[in-house]
Amino acid sequence: MVICIDGPAGAGKGTVAKALAARFGWHYLDTGKLYRRLARLVLDHLAQATDDSSEGTKNEGTPRPVVTLDSQAVDAIAPMLPALCKRIAQQLATHDPQATQATQATQGTHDQSSGESASASLSLDGEEIGAVASTLAADPRVRTALLAMQQDFVAQRRQHGVVLDGRDTGTVICPDATLKVFLTASAEARARRRYEQNLANNIDCDYTATLIAIQRRDILDANRSVAPLKPACDAQHLDSTSMSEAEVLAVIMTWIDRAMPTSPTQITF
Repeated sequence: MVICIDGPAGAGKGTVAKALAARFGWHYLDTGKLYRRLARLVLDHLAQATDDSSEGTKNEGTPRPVVTLDSQAVDAIAPMLPALCKRIAQQLATHDPQATQATQATQGTHDQSSGESASASLSLDGEEIGAVASTLAADPRVRTALLAMQQDFVAQRRQHGVVLDGRDTGTVICPDATLKVFLTASAEARARRRYEQNLANNIDCDYTATLIAIQRRDILDANRSVAPLKPACDAQHLDSTSMSEAEVLAVIMTWIDRAMPTSPTQITF
């Protein structure tokens, strides 16, 4: 059983996917976060290479600088992609041994980084890691390497149940998924949700600026040359603009029931 949840930024894909995985005890994979994990490993590798080349000139106790990424750096790490993806797969296996918790596969923003790593002080969800992840995601070699890893993840776990959250999950990663959901909402609704979420987390923000950012992201996502945002041809579309989380989950549960007749039909969240 494989469920794919795709859709634009801020539509609530992660919230829905985690809730489904937690309810059934299925494996959960946030595919977008894989690029952030890879970004962290790449930053650490490049910083270590910088350390090695300047050995003897640095002062003891001086923290390693965080290395930014350009096209030459991506070219340099391209041969290492299989090894780096293998490390990510090992991290996922460590944090998701039996899929008993929906968040295990994506937790570990502290994951395998040591206190001395160049990226140890950077949040996996932060802008710095995000900028590097975006650069990596635009490179076809990176997407190909991570695609193989993601498909292996699904192949090894689909008998138990998998929920995939993110771009291309139903079109590229798992085109034979049991159920594909394209979850969307108006830009205004998504901006309002993100604005309220930020306020709840004591993050200073502005609704208008949040709305503009989401609208710009939508345009970029729909028109980029690599992996543009588009639903699978056989995806179920769900506009959650005027729906609560519970209502969204209830609709998806009816679709799961149809796709998997042996699943429970009376489920509440």
